[in-house]
Amino acid sequence: NYLAAGLLLAVLNFILKPDFFYIKSHYNCVTMRLMNLEKINTEKLSQVKETISTGSKLLVLIWKLDRWLLLGVAISSIIPAFVPFINLYIYKLIIDQVVKVIGGVPLDVSKFYPLIGFRVATYFLQEVAIRTDAFVNRLLWMRMPMAMSNIALVKISSLDIQYFENSKFRDLLEKFRESYNVRPQQMLDHLFYTLQSLIQLLIAFGAIAKLNWFLVILVSAIAIPEFVSQTQRSKLSWGIWSSNAPQRKRYNYL
Repeated sequence: NYLAAGLLLAVLNFILKPDFFYIKSHYNCVTMRLMNLEKINTEKLSQVKETISTGSKLLVLIWKLDRWLLLGVAISSIIPAFVPFINLYIYKLIIDQVVKVIGGVPLDVSKFYPLIGFRVATYFLQEVAIRTDAFVNRLLWMRMPMAMSNIALVKISSLDIQYFENSKFRDLLEKFRESYNVRPQQMLDHLFYTLQSLIQLLIAFGAIAKLNWFLVILVSAIAIPEFVSQTQRSKLSWGIWSSNAPQRKRYNYL
């Protein structure tokens, strides 16, 4: 009996052992994927925090340089976010008047004059905002590199010579020389364009939600996958053709 029980256990161990190793390997694979996913999420979160910190420092720097210039960039970037929705509301009021006339209400032309006047005003407001944005951005692109260069020269002149013998410091200094006249302005543009898009998104979300909450779910179900796919495609294309990418550097060396 003991011998039979021992043989039975040996057979069961032989039969179940591959399944045990398969389950264990599958468990290890899932664990590694979860660890990699957690690592990626941690890296993305750190990148977001670093971007917010760098953006706030840049805004403080430009505020100290010229607060009116920063206010001009902010106002000229935010105004175009509201104008399209104001125009849509004006068109809605015009359509309401036309529907009333079709329904039998006597035509009152005087009600159209203020709406047309507001539409003309929003057109000129949009043009002024666009031209002001171009003007203040041109001033920013001229003044910002000079200010960054002065700050860097003051800082470098106060350093000891041992810093210039450090390879990491020299690499950092070379990166600054390559990007100080472009990257701060580009980052400021991205910050205000992001703010403009966020304002438009909130206004559109509020308008659709007031109309029907089901439309919010429907629009989100269509827009979110498209946004994710475009983000991944842009990340892939810019990751390859960016000037800092290894592939692009090898291409330029050729």
